[in-house]
Amino acid sequence: MRILISSFFLVFSFQITFAQNPCEGFFPTKEGTIFEYSSYDKDGELTTIATHEVSFFDDFDGELKGEYTSSIVDFEGEELSVTGYEVACKDGKLHVPYTVMLAPGMMEKYVTMDLEIGGEGVLMPASLEKGQSLEDGFTEVKVSTGDVKLITMTFEPYDRKVVGLETVETPAGKFECYKVTYDLAMKVLITRNLKVTDWYAKDIGLVKQKVTNKKGKPQGSMLLTRYSVN
Repeated sequence: MRILISSFFLVFSFQITFAQNPCEGFFPTKEGTIFEYSSYDKDGELTTIATHEVSFFDDFDGELKGEYTSSIVDFEGEELSVTGYEVACKDGKLHVPYTVMLAPGMMEKYVTMDLEIGGEGVLMPASLEKGQSLEDGFTEVKVSTGDVKLITMTFEPYDRKVVGLETVETPAGKFECYKVTYDLAMKVLITRNLKVTDWYAKDIGLVKQKVTNKKGKPQGSMLLTRYSVN
């Protein structure tokens, strides 16, 4: 799968000194960090494992940005894709493509195809607190295979709120997390309206995710299963 990131993630109009990282907080930005997510279907069965690594995160001609690699394998360990993506820091918030923060199983039909990602992504602030409202996001994904364009998908998380703090234990460890709930409008030919709950740990990032439909029926989940800094 080949991914092209729109120029939105690359160009920002502020200056930042080399050593600073005002966006550090709830998404990995330290070079050499490896974080792995295991995704499960609505029945709790393992579907994919996605391994991410921070290849670069630093000042680049006055712009603070990060370059990441991601590899996805299925439940049998067969490689599905190897891709790259970028995030950028603006006004103390990280702009992250939403597809990075959603269980791959939610778009499993397209994970092996070519994806062109655009939009402002999800905005992750450097700090969270109970009762805080977070900004809405938007990610557009154009799917193609070879020179044939297939469909355009959109992901719009909205009404994002920090509703509490909880301790979450995964194979990667035990974490004190901020619990964030929101609605997700996911358009793939038709629009699906979903409910998502995320758990974020300071200096780690996303630790756990649960996705349900509007009636509360499980649609998928994701867990942080490995985290290390080289």
